[in-house]
Amino acid sequence: MPYSHSKLKVSCAQRSSTGIKPINEDSMGIRVPEGITLTHKGVVAVVADGVSTAEAGQEASQACVQNLLYDYYCTPDTWTVPQSVLAVVNALNRWLYSQGSHLPDNEKGFVTTLSLLIVKSSTAHLFHVGDSRIYRYRDGQLEQLTKDHAKQVGNTSYLARALGLDTKVQMDYRKETVEAGDQYLLTTDGIHDFLPDTEWAAIIDKEASLEGIANQLLDRAMVYGSNDNLTVQVLSVDQVDGNKLHETYDHLQKLPFPPLLESGQVVDGLTVIKPLYESMRSQLYLVEDKDANQKMVMKTPSTNFEDDPAYIERFISEAWIGKKVRHSKLVRIISPSKSPTFLYYLMQYVEGITLEKWIKQTTNPSIASVVRVARQIVSGLRSMHRHQVIHQDLKPSNIMLDEHGQVTIIDFGSCFMLSSKELSQTIDEGVALGTASYSAPECHLGLDFDMRCDQFSLAVILFEMLTGKLPFKGKLETIRKVSDLKKLNYQSATELNPYVPDWFDCALQKAMSFDPAARYPDIDSFLQDLEKPNDQYHKRATLTLVERYPLRTWQTIAVVEFIVILCLLAF
Repeated sequence: MPYSHSKLKVSCAQRSSTGIKPINEDSMGIRVPEGITLTHKGVVAVVADGVSTAEAGQEASQACVQNLLYDYYCTPDTWTVPQSVLAVVNALNRWLYSQGSHLPDNEKGFVTTLSLLIVKSSTAHLFHVGDSRIYRYRDGQLEQLTKDHAKQVGNTSYLARALGLDTKVQMDYRKETVEAGDQYLLTTDGIHDFLPDTEWAAIIDKEASLEGIANQLLDRAMVYGSNDNLTVQVLSVDQVDGNKLHETYDHLQKLPFPPLLESGQVVDGLTVIKPLYESMRSQLYLVEDKDANQKMVMKTPSTNFEDDPAYIERFISEAWIGKKVRHSKLVRIISPSKSPTFLYYLMQYVEGITLEKWIKQTTNPSIASVVRVARQIVSGLRSMHRHQVIHQDLKPSNIMLDEHGQVTIIDFGSCFMLSSKELSQTIDEGVALGTASYSAPECHLGLDFDMRCDQFSLAVILFEMLTGKLPFKGKLETIRKVSDLKKLNYQSATELNPYVPDWFDCALQKAMSFDPAARYPDIDSFLQDLEKPNDQYHKRATLTLVERYPLRTWQTIAVVEFIVILCLLAF
């Protein structure tokens, strides 16, 4: 849940030394944030070992650590850990490589290893390239969790992979479940290349403090003849994040549910103008802040769910997601001017009609007008998908059109953040979200889904805009199990509306494939085929009716022949 704070607790210590070398080309850093940042980003520990044969190994390792510890926490909270790290590392690698490319050919430039540990909720995320290492000490056993990217040629060892070595970097990634009492150790080769494995456990068990462990590992490596820089980090997991249901519930219940509101009532300085919408799950009111002369929409939770923590969690998530994902085609969430005394949130008031009403009012719309709407919806969805947020309930009643034809997606109630899978305290709502008539089958059936489910919903909406009917003869909502999909057949939009080009219908059909893998890889690819005929589909459009619909054509011919025979017999 975006607003519940993580219970994760860690202790850490680190030490780095030049050893017998004149300069220290190792870098290290640990960041333990608090509050909501700890929940969504976790704890970060990183070591980097600048390649000594490179001209700027020290600068490379320092830039690596400093940028990771800053830039990672600047990525959107809605992103998963891997997406955040890879975005930062790829940008950093390009910078290191470009810096090194300005040096003479005989100098290797800005090159460094990287070992990165991120503990978020109850999961450890490990990223690694080069020959620095990450170990885990659990129940008296030391386990190396990373694999060195080094090759031996004769008596010489060199790195096969490192940051800044090439335009692209290939990193190892793995994730492990964290247990209370786990200790993670990040080291550079000045430690692990010289300290025998047999001594590690003895040092960890003997020392009473993490500082003592770090000091002993470094000192003992020196005793064994280390001739390199030495760096070690020790991170101990004291408490794993695992909120109990009632703990999350208590946190979310700080604000009471508001009663049903009537015109003229005032809540926290907001005057209710009129109710806009009411369902079993929520209410919408048009309200006005008279001091600011601003009209807004207030969304309040239904009192039917006052004792439902999963519902409360999702309701609060709506506002949080809306604040994180800002775009001109998405309704804007507004922060209240006064501290709320009830559980609700405020959003931009969009004047106009819903796309649902537009469909009822508009017959035979042009392809150009439909594409204009599609282009704007895709623009909003693209922003959500870049934040790794899936809408999951795209439908005409959740889309507003103003008098100038501008689109606004107005509801975040069923949105799903991919990063929420990384939070152990997330409550499983236990019901399928979204509207069955517009939802992709994988959502309705409770299967794994990704951004392509929004593509399916958009295709359904465009089909309805062009034909006035739902695809599959409106039977999507009858699906109860995977085998039910075999009973549904796609009815061409061209059959229902002859003004729909065949290539356009082919694009809709592809986007509405029951198998997500058969759809477009992303929403932009779908839009591209809506805006311009795909050659593959255009060829199909040139086929004769017999070639395109052989079975139906021969069935029609048979019926005509049967009627002719009956007429001849009658005479």
